[in-house]
Amino acid sequence: MSGLPQPWRGREPDFSNLPPRARIALLTVITLVLVVDIVGFLEDPAPSWRELVAQEAPTMAVALFAWSPPAAAISLLLAALLETAAGQGGGLAVYLAVATGLVVYTSPRWFSGLYAVTASAVVVLHWTTAESLTTTALPAVLLIGALAALVGRTLRSSLRRERGLAVDLLDLERARDAELEAERQRIADELHDIIAHDVTLVAMHVRVLGRVDDPALREQSVVAIRDSADQALADIRRVLRVVRDDRSTTIGDRDEDGDTIAGAVDSVRHDLEALGAHVVVGPLDGLDVSSAIQLTIVRLLREGATNVAKHAAPRPDVRVDIDPGQDDVTVTITSTMAPTSTTSPIPSSGYGMHRMRERVTLLGGSLEAREVEGSWVLSARLPRH
Repeated sequence: MSGLPQPWRGREPDFSNLPPRARIALLTVITLVLVVDIVGFLEDPAPSWRELVAQEAPTMAVALFAWSPPAAAISLLLAALLETAAGQGGGLAVYLAVATGLVVYTSPRWFSGLYAVTASAVVVLHWTTAESLTTTALPAVLLIGALAALVGRTLRSSLRRERGLAVDLLDLERARDAELEAERQRIADELHDIIAHDVTLVAMHVRVLGRVDDPALREQSVVAIRDSADQALADIRRVLRVVRDDRSTTIGDRDEDGDTIAGAVDSVRHDLEALGAHVVVGPLDGLDVSSAIQLTIVRLLREGATNVAKHAAPRPDVRVDIDPGQDDVTVTITSTMAPTSTTSPIPSSGYGMHRMRERVTLLGGSLEAREVEGSWVLSARLPRH
């Protein structure tokens, strides 16, 4: 549907070409007429070639409707005026009458009205100056023109409705595609937000198992792997349940303390300390924020912890500060960076930080991740409400 014309809504449409099938039909009829006339000329070559060309000029003018309706209409009117001025037969009167339907079908009202008035005037003028049109023929020609105009207007109105419906259908398809894309993006975001952290912890503890022999540390990693795997499985089940049963429910809503800022801080501290990090948390007083800001801070803490687990130095020093201001709240996560020559054991796509920056920006805040004197600093500023 990408080839549809501009919507015909609330105004009279401009000039339009004939539909492909109508164009083919018109050219087929014109070709047959020309073939018949040429065969007749060859069988009775009494008329000259010049007369044949003059005779077929109106037919060729009608053929122009396949490409340029205004040019075709003007050509027919000029040919009729020349015929009238020369005092020749009134054959063009019928052409003008029949062509009225094509003009009305392909042209706006102002041009159709102008053509109808001019064509009627030419026919009446020809009737008054020549004897080829009888008193009976004049009303017949005018009636043919009126009927042709009625047919053209009916077809044009039908085409307008059809194209309007096609545009409405295209709008609906675009809206549906946008809805589906938004839903896919939402599910992808939620899956990353609630699962990536747990999967990263599993991967990091699996690597710990391969490096240490201390039974206590190995048991600690096994417990962490089990807890993270159970949490990830529960989150996946919740995603599937929400998608299947109720799309209006927020996928990431967890009925647990981890949905609060304090609960998320405790969870992040526990997870990072299990990996050997030394975590310091600043005061958590005065955190009166809206639910949307709270959920964003919770997800920001998890995303920051995930990046620390992936890229920080072994046994890093990590500090988490949440500073509420009068109008906004600042979240800062600082961790010791790994040496530049060290390759992260877990590859990163950057998806989480990209989407988190979009989320923070959408809420009217800002997010920045940078290196400061050997430390990685993630800082976000969000409005309180």
